[in-house]
Amino acid sequence: MSYPKIFLVLLFAVLLALGFSYYAQYGLSLAPCVLCLTQRALYFALGALALLALFIPWKRLFLRLTQLVLLAIFLLGIYHTYLEYRQALCGCSGPSWILFGLPAPLYSAGLALLLLVGTQLFLRKNP
Repeated sequence: MSYPKIFLVLLFAVLLALGFSYYAQYGLSLAPCVLCLTQRALYFALGALALLALFIPWKRLFLRLTQLVLLAIFLLGIYHTYLEYRQALCGCSGPSWILFGLPAPLYSAGLALLLLVGTQLFLRKNP
């Protein structure tokens, strides 16, 4: 796989994540919380970095920058999931929706982790 292909994969993942978040907001009428909006902003930043990296010569540097954003998305998703379950244990409303037993922020964290591992493996094979 080449650098342009890895950035196109990242762009596809960003479109997938943002598309689902907007579908949940407008199609399913689920209002996003502040942490959901923060994760969405990080996905926009990831998409901007991946798009910009397609047209500049410093591809390895930009892939490292995308890894930082992916790490932030992963950590925020884990924290967001923790807060949702903590509220559920306290008797509050808990997660806004659950699919296959997992809340939405955990899916976002899983996608970010998958992309983070994939980009790291790519960098190891392409020094």
